[in-house]
Amino acid sequence: YSPVNIIRKGTVKELMQTVLSPEDVAREVSLLLLDQQARSEMVAGLAEVKRALCEPDQEAPAEWRELDVSERVARCVFEMVAK
Repeated sequence: YSPVNIIRKGTVKELMQTVLSPEDVAREVSLLLLDQQARSEMVAGLAEVKRALCEPDQEAPAEWRELDVSERVARCVFEMVAK
């Protein structure tokens, strides 16, 4: 799983979970290059992930706010694996 999709489901296409082919990559790249809405949705999703990891709000526990980004990602992954 992509750490991005662990934090915000569906943000990026998970190509590595299927049989990856050059056609798969070309299709997804073409979509992002040619479809403004698809690109905008991905950029907005990535911005949301960045905010969640890099700019925790004041309502987040102090312990979470004190962690660096890599530690936040690791905790998200561990929480998902534990489910």
